[in-house]
Amino acid sequence: MDTAGIRPAEDEAERIGVEKSFQAIADSDLRLLVVDASQAWTDEDSSLLCKVRPLGALLVACNKSDLPPKISSADLDAFLTATGELDASPESGGGLGPSAGGQSPPLSEVSPAQVVWTSALTGDGIPDLKEKILEIAAPARDLGLEGEFITNLRHQQLLQDSLQALAKARQAAEQHLPHEMLLLDLYEALRPLDQITGATYVDDVLDIIFSTFCVGK
Repeated sequence: MDTAGIRPAEDEAERIGVEKSFQAIADSDLRLLVVDASQAWTDEDSSLLCKVRPLGALLVACNKSDLPPKISSADLDAFLTATGELDASPESGGGLGPSAGGQSPPLSEVSPAQVVWTSALTGDGIPDLKEKILEIAAPARDLGLEGEFITNLRHQQLLQDSLQALAKARQAAEQHLPHEMLLLDLYEALRPLDQITGATYVDDVLDIIFSTFCVGK
């Protein structure tokens, strides 16, 4: 989810937009904070970092690495390890901090933050950023020497069906087919897994499709 810009709100509509941005940030499994590395670190950057840092997994993307940097790795390390109170004042960009008391939890209880240097213009660092996102979103598990075995033939067939549907979804994405068609392929991948776990239901996927896209068009 790409949130609205986090900055001091000048009117009620903008304030609501900033609040909704913080709500989305708080509900996310991973937060991607993009900063302009060609500009000096600002108090607004520190205020935003104080709000985002305690909420969980965080990736800081230092963009515009193709330009002379005004932020150093040492500076970032200092900012990321600093402690302090959350600035929940309206002047700091919306006033919706992650805790009602305005105090950030000890950083020892917060997931480590990682930094990636990128350039949206040249593409430099983007593969590394994607790799970091994947590492956090789907961390590799130690399967041991024997790995994992599927001993149930029915489960094996269902997993193969799911993999085939995922291959179709990948092909649809590469061909830039409409998103609703891609979601249908993803549902076909979820349905076999549902027969194994019972965790995903038809209504869940249909709600996403009809609430996000105009399928009739």
